[in-house]
Amino acid sequence: MALILISGLFLALKANYAAAVCSGSDLWSLKIYDPSRNLVRNSSIITITPTGGVECDTPTTVSTNLDVSCQTSGTYVANVTCYGCAVMSNVADTNVITCQAPNANRLIIKNSTGGNIAAFDEKGYVYLRGFNYSNQAVLNPNQNSYVFMNNTGKVVAYINSSGDLMLAGSVSMSQATVSAPLNSFIIRNDTRKDVAYIDSSGNLVLSGVIYHNWTDTI
Repeated sequence: MALILISGLFLALKANYAAAVCSGSDLWSLKIYDPSRNLVRNSSIITITPTGGVECDTPTTVSTNLDVSCQTSGTYVANVTCYGCAVMSNVADTNVITCQAPNANRLIIKNSTGGNIAAFDEKGYVYLRGFNYSNQAVLNPNQNSYVFMNNTGKVVAYINSSGDLMLAGSVSMSQATVSAPLNSFIIRNDTRKDVAYIDSSGNLVLSGVIYHNWTDTI
């Protein structure tokens, strides 16, 4: 079973970067906070030896892959501390990623107790309480799932009660043009423009992106 974790830059945001300027062999650490100022990443202290010289007055930029995904709306920030650096020893509140809340116009999927577990909004974004699994050879929706079938009655996708999206096909995001074929499940915005669809083969196509493990309001 292939687990596809599609990050929030979802958008170009599978990898994000923060920079610390240090020189020589120095120690640095990094912390990342979500929009509510909760700590979501906390690196151990790492030793680095930048290229380009060992003098304390020769700054070198060092980038670190943060791999942060959107789970709540707002801007995530990174703080970098470099111990023993002569130049720019601290980098505070560098923006890492900004995550968008669902639009008011959206299709909301609820579980059996009335909780919101997924949504398709008019930006062409998908919000999931769970994760998304693509290219599934067999789809067996469990009880209380929201099921997508093609015109022959075959299940091509479903959202289970935990907010996991299971797809027979693949996912295509950030599409400049979304034009749904016949027999598709279609999301249109208020100008009647297609922004998302699931076709009869279980492929999901979006003008936006997917936010998985979304903990904010759906």
